[in-house]
Amino acid sequence: MVVETPAVETTPAVPTYTVPIGFELIDNDEGIVSSYKGIRSNTVLYVEPNTNFSYYRDHADNNFCHYFRCSRNTCGGRVIWRIGAVNEIELSENHNHEADADHVNVLRFKEALRRRAADEVISLKNIYMDEEVRYHEASLQVGGFRGAIEQIMKRARKDGTPPIPLNFQQINVILRNPRYRRFSIELGRAERAFYRGIMGAEGQQVIYLISPTVQHYARQLETPLKLHMDATFSVVPIAGGAL
Repeated sequence: MVVETPAVETTPAVPTYTVPIGFELIDNDEGIVSSYKGIRSNTVLYVEPNTNFSYYRDHADNNFCHYFRCSRNTCGGRVIWRIGAVNEIELSENHNHEADADHVNVLRFKEALRRRAADEVISLKNIYMDEEVRYHEASLQVGGFRGAIEQIMKRARKDGTPPIPLNFQQINVILRNPRYRRFSIELGRAERAFYRGIMGAEGQQVIYLISPTVQHYARQLETPLKLHMDATFSVVPIAGGAL
């Protein structure tokens, strides 16, 4: 019997672009424009760090220019990002209000929560408690963890969850994918990788996991007799196939 193996979602390598024309997200390596997911569905807010005004992107053209409009519906403020120009950020229409640094800090707070929820395996509540220390003033404006903030973090974590693997090959692809790195590293700041690959012939394969931390402490013991370890594994029921 021939069993067709479903394709596993893979993440293509991120290319580098000299001129990011038409991109929904704009690189912040040069500190020109920071991008954050906004409060509207499927939109991105952009912040000019030197002014603390926030914008939505209107469009880009073939002259290496990106056009942005103020995120406030009642404001006609506009800026143009001319890539490679002496003055890259040009204010084309003035704002009718002062910059809102508090709003920008809330955006940064939410983005930090969203990013960590997607990248880390610790509880969402613990992530929130950690970040509210760094963004104390912003945390006072979002109404606490329960509610909208928790849902934002849950969506981010769900988006970063891999598909259920149906065989060892798919497990190998998932655990070697940088996008799902958090599933193959130890907890803690060191983030040591413990997944070492698949071993054995077809039909007799095993998943090879080894903890660098356990190895370290085992070597420190001069005359170890027993080494007790405790681990928790989440076992997924059969769903369209079995390992």
